[in-house]
Parts: sequence; structure tokens; C-alpha cells
Amino acid sequence: MSILNPAVAARMVEIIELDTIMVSVERLTLDVEGFFKTITDHFDRLVLLDRTVTALEENNETTVSAEHLEYFRSLGITEETVSVESIRNQVKSLWKGIVKYIVEGMKKVKLWAKKIALAIPNLRKLIESVSKLDRDRRYNEVVSLRDELNYLGGDTITRDQLLKDFNNTVVIMRDCFEVDFPSVLSSVENTSDILRNIPIVFNKGIGEYGDAGYSELRDMIKSLWTTCHIAPDVGESNPPNGVWHESLKIRGITSDSHLTFSPRAVPVVGGRYPLMRYPRFNKEPAHAAMLKNLPTVINYSRLGTAHLSSTHVDVYSKTANTSGDAAEIDALTGDQVIEVCRNCLAILDSFEIYYEQFDEIEKCKEDLIRTGNKAVGIITDEEDETRQSVSEFIRNVVRFQAVRLDKPYVSLIGHGVRSMYALMSYCQKSLA
Repeated sequence: MSILNPAVAARMVEIIELDTIMVSVERLTLDVEGFFKTITDHFDRLVLLDRTVTALEENNETTVSAEHLEYFRSLGITEETVSVESIRNQVKSLWKGIVKYIVEGMKKVKLWAKKIALAIPNLRKLIESVSKLDRDRRYNEVVSLRDELNYLGGDTITRDQLLKDFNNTVVIMRDCFEVDFPSVLSSVENTSDILRNIPIVFNKGIGEYGDAGYSELRDMIKSLWTTCHIAPDVGESNPPNGVWHESLKIRGITSDSHLTFSPRAVPVVGGRYPLMRYPRFNKEPAHAAMLKNLPTVINYSRLGTAHLSSTHVDVYSKTANTSGDAAEIDALTGDQVIEVCRNCLAILDSFEIYYEQFDEIEKCKEDLIRTGNKAVGIITDEEDETRQSVSEFIRNVVRFQAVRLDKPYVSLIGHGVRSMYALMSYCQKSLA
């Protein structure tokens, strides 16, 4: 009976454990992404209801006409007759449900983070071991990739294209995790500070346009614009501030009403793009004129709401995965293996900036939801138009900022660790 070498046996166990962790990372990442989609879908419905009830109130209508009942039923309202008051109640009920989804999503992200905390150090150990392999050994000329294509395959799958995409990936990950993420975290902290003070202004009394209280409230709304990076003058030639400065045209996302921006005009490995979907305010000059001629709390709140309800940050793939197909590509040279390993370690360093601050991220989200709910509860949105517009804007701010702390970082890390694991397989297959 043969006995397996203890060192070989230990290495086999490590490989099995890491592969199990990677599968869990993928499953949990998909679960979190699905939950983000649910939150977005429910919030889109809330926005539709909110906009509709606002239009009805502006026309002094108290009930919904018969021809519009079918539309409201499509949004989940089943009453035989629909009143403006009942729609307002639906909006409040929907918001409470969305908050529950956000809190539930936080729990799912926490589970994901625990698995990432296992994956990253184990992946780092694998990368370091591959980087120490003998560079003078014989190399295969061609390598067959199959399972790896789930994470490496983009428009094309050649060695040179893969290396080019991976070099771009290092820069994009640095942009997202070392520049964008710290900015977003600081933004959420500032948002919570502002939300704590808005109810105080209402309780003191805001008065009429031009009064001190009114001006103070408007300044707070404008401060929320700043923290959420709202900029109505953004266009293809005038990108938003920060790392999202490359205007891209992506079929199905870029449109007459939406722009798309990325940190770089190139994909990460695997043909995926981190994208910010941005409303085309420059196509609607009435917005700028509205603020210039009537810089009211209502107009600032409503324009801010229109912006945040249309802005989404995510990771998008414009190519179908090549799962199930095999590709024969040139093997990596010894120097290329070393370069890939070096880049993988640099990406892991960027990832650690996010996951090592995960406790702080959770605290910020909890504080944001708590202060936002308290502000909405104190302001209320009954009857008074200013209160309604501010309340709606705050709901948008809370939802946007809470989700923004996870997107696109969860998707990028989830795809990134699997991509690097696949790259290590490619490196090892390149060695005879």
C-alpha cells in the first residue's frame, strides 16, 4: 500500500479548501448582487408612485381617474378606487420595506465579507507560491483553458489580450478601491451629519422664502448635493468629479436619457466594466433654468431626487461568458508569470483597503439609515409641499448612499478573486 507524501497531501488539502472558498465567494457575490437588484426594483416602483402622487397633488386632484387605475394596479395597488392619500401611504409602506431590504442586504454583505476574509489571505499565499516556481523550467508552448474562461474570457481570449486587460485591471482596481472608496465612505459620514441637523431646522421653523430658517434648510439640501456628488451639468465632454471620468457608450445602458462613465475606457479582465449610469441633465435645460430662476428648497430637493433615482453604479459585462468552451492560447513565459503574480498582489492590496474597513462601513450604513429614518419621521410628508419634497429627497439619499458603499466594490472583489484564481491556474499550466 502506497502512502501519500505528507507535504503533497497537505498541498492537496489546501487546494481543495481554497477551491471551496472560491465557490462560496462566487455564490455569495451573486446572492448580494441579486439583492441589490431587488432593492433597485422596489425603489424604482417607489419613485414612480412618488412622482405620480406629486403630479396629482399639483393638479389639486384627490382621486385617481378610472383610466389610470390599471397603471396603479401594475404598481401593486389593488383598491377599487385610489386616492392620493392612499398612494402616499403606499409610498411610506414601500419605503419601510426598502429599509428592511437594505438591512437584510447588509447581513448578506457581512456573510460575504467573512468569506472574503478567508479568500484573500489564502489567495495571496497561492500567488506567492506560484511566483517562486522555477523560472528556468521547460514551458509548454500552448495551454488549454476551459473552466478559467468563466473569469478570463472577454471579447477575445489570447495571451496578449489577457495580459493587456489584466494590466488595465490593476489601474482600475486602484482607482476604485484606493481613490473612489475612501471618497464614498467620507461622503456617507458627512451625509449622516447633515441628516441629523435637518429636523432641527424644521423644528425651529423654516419660514418663507428668504427667511433665515429657509436659507439654512436650502444650504443643507445643497450640502447633500455635494456629499452625493450631484452635478446636473455633467455630459460626455464634462465627466463627473472623481475617478468616473471616461465616457463610454454601452448598448442597452447608454441612452438618450442616461450617460455611462467608467474609471477607464477599457474593461477589467473578463470583459467587465465598472460603470456609473448617470442622468443626462444637460439634455434638459429646464433644470438649470429652474434653479437659476427659482432656487427653492422644493426645486433643489426634486432635482436631487431626479438625479439620485437615475444614478446607478455597478459592474457590467457586455459579452457573454465563454463557460463550457475551451480555448487554446499561448503559454505564459517565466517573466510573464512573475508579472502576473506581482499584479495580483497589487490588486489584493487594493481589495484590503475595502475589506479591512468593513466594520467601519457597517457602522456608517447603520448610522445613515438611523439618522435618515429619524429625519423622515420628524419631517413627515403630509400636505406640506416643502416637507414632501425634502422627505422624498432624504429617502433617495439614504438608499443611494447605503447601496453605494457596497457597489461596485462587492462585485469587483467577487469577480477579482475568482479571476486571479483562474490566472494562477493559467500560470501553473504554463509550466511543464
